[in-house]
Amino acid sequence: MENQWTSGLCSCMEDGKIVCLTCFCPCVAFGRIANIADEGNHGCGECGIFYGLICCVVGLPCLFSCTYRTKIRRKFGLPESPASDCITHCFCESCALCQEYRELKNRGLDPSIGWNEHMQRATSPPMGQYMKSLDQPNQAHPQGDGNNKAHIQPNIPTGIPVDNQTQNRWNSDLFDCMNDSENAVITFIVPCVTFGQIAEIVDEGATTCAIGGVLYGAIFLTLFPSVYSSLFRAKIRNKYGLPDAPAPDWLTHLFCEPCALCQEYRELKHRGFDPKIGWAMNVQAQQQEMMAPPTGQRMMG
Repeated sequence: MENQWTSGLCSCMEDGKIVCLTCFCPCVAFGRIANIADEGNHGCGECGIFYGLICCVVGLPCLFSCTYRTKIRRKFGLPESPASDCITHCFCESCALCQEYRELKNRGLDPSIGWNEHMQRATSPPMGQYMKSLDQPNQAHPQGDGNNKAHIQPNIPTGIPVDNQTQNRWNSDLFDCMNDSENAVITFIVPCVTFGQIAEIVDEGATTCAIGGVLYGAIFLTLFPSVYSSLFRAKIRNKYGLPDAPAPDWLTHLFCEPCALCQEYRELKHRGFDPKIGWAMNVQAQQQEMMAPPTGQRMMG
């Protein structure tokens, strides 16, 4: 059974501060929502600036913001109401942003403080427990004379744990475009198709190939589609622990846009996803593979 939104689409005045923020600075409200929905993979400033650029240049920020409504719905199992995410944002952009902002707050995620602050609070012990640990004597420190005093360290909370795992590497180089000649030809002629396919897999279906491709094509008219496409390269890197190489994501896409798209497409294929068939078909194929009995067992049957 689906959960329900904790407030209605038009219940904007339940929180006057959010209404003022969304009406006068929608890019800030969206940036905060995106930071929480993406679990810190993209900063509030980064998403807010991009939202503002789309609003000024393309005039249809709803094509971008509706994908984050989809992410929030899937994360909490919410219904697609009162209409599809795209239509809700196209006709009620401000109300939709307010509703999503309230939904995150009601579920214990305050967009105003950001994802990293939430994680730091979750991993740090309460202040009372911390002060108590400072008052307790260290029972295990060794005895020593005046010249060899044991060094006693308080139990200081460390915040977010550091990941010491070795960083993975890209499966192919940036300029190995001809490793998949068919994809190379498509990317150089119609890059919006390749980008749309990549975006659908990376966003796990939240951004469809069509919406991603149309938005990319619209931004392409401004001559800077790399501003948008580099966000998805960052998502792929964060997902698989890949290095920011051979240059920062935005720089790689700015100077080598087709090659960067080809590399990301090949990387997804290497990881077991076929971007051509979309997210839903990939999930279905993986489920069928998991349910299929081993070859030896089928032969014996």
